[in-house]
Amino acid sequence: MPLPESTELFTLEEADGVLIVTYSADPLNYLNVTALGELGQLVPVMAEPRFRAVIFQSRPDETGFLTHFSVEEIYELIIKSPETSRYAAEVVRQFKALLDSIAALPKVTIAAMNGDTMGGGQEMALACDIRIGERGDYRYGQPEVRLGIIPGAGGSQRLSRLIGLGKALNMILRGMVVTPEEAQSLGITSELVDDAPARALEIAKEIATLPPMGIAKAKASIYKGFNTDLQSGLEMESLFWQEAMQSDDAKAACLAFLEIPLEKRRDYIESGPFPPSTGM
Repeated sequence: MPLPESTELFTLEEADGVLIVTYSADPLNYLNVTALGELGQLVPVMAEPRFRAVIFQSRPDETGFLTHFSVEEIYELIIKSPETSRYAAEVVRQFKALLDSIAALPKVTIAAMNGDTMGGGQEMALACDIRIGERGDYRYGQPEVRLGIIPGAGGSQRLSRLIGLGKALNMILRGMVVTPEEAQSLGITSELVDDAPARALEIAKEIATLPPMGIAKAKASIYKGFNTDLQSGLEMESLFWQEAMQSDDAKAACLAFLEIPLEKRRDYIESGPFPPSTGM
């Protein structure tokens, strides 16, 4: 099956079941309204079962991963003219809905933060399951209050759930931007490496070899359970466990494990090779 066409601002590549989405825009890799429209077109592509994981990144020569939302467009839409400001809420809702749809994908999404990642760019990264930081002269953060606005596409909610209320309050209320090393210490990123896209692809390829039903149900269990009380989360986990265990992939994976000699099973769990998955 041929890879769907790239858009004006997003380039698509496929590597061993992984969809790589690369953003490039002038100036400085700012997000803009056009990007939101194109991203909306790409969500159904990301959802295709053939892709086991999705990576978001920028080109190596860009200043930012997704630097932040274009302040020029924010000013034109929201501040400059009362006639156009009524469209601002629609744009923010569109952006939030896009990030919600990406977060809800039944597969792993990875942000390879290989450049400045602030404001709407960090909100995009926060909507992903895994964030890989990259060493360099970059800044990550939510500086919106410095411009008299606030994070509007989930930043205040996802950041607090990720790093804790106190750290999120400190970062957002001060409009802080931090280095990749500081972001790692805060828990914004899961890893800090020299080449974020390369590491993201390594992780994505590893995940792509695993049964997709198990990945999807584990992801759903974590997110849905996190947003409720413990007992309700445990009940959800039981339901998702039952659904995963009834899959063809679970049966095949367990049978393959049973064929491994007892003394070699720990090594097998650690490094495989695992049987091919059908997604059923």
